[in-house]
Amino acid sequence: MLREIIQPKTPTYKINIPPEYINQKIEILVRSVEKNNNKKLSTIELIEKTAGILSDKNIDPLEWQKNIRDEWQDRNVISD
Repeated sequence: MLREIIQPKTPTYKINIPPEYINQKIEILVRSVEKNNNKKLSTIELIEKTAGILSDKNIDPLEWQKNIRDEWQDRNVISD
């Protein structure tokens, strides 16, 4: 894969295709980096960015889920 972020000074730009991509279908995508930084992340992008973020915290997922549910239940009891 080839990825290059540039700031063009003219409307034309020459790229060199790596030899391993010759005679293959390739995609060339041009988009503004700055404008897309504020876009909402897709679900897949969010999962990719956060996968394994708590792996070193020794958190039991079932216990964590129970605690969260208990907290929510406590809030509902108070507001009723």
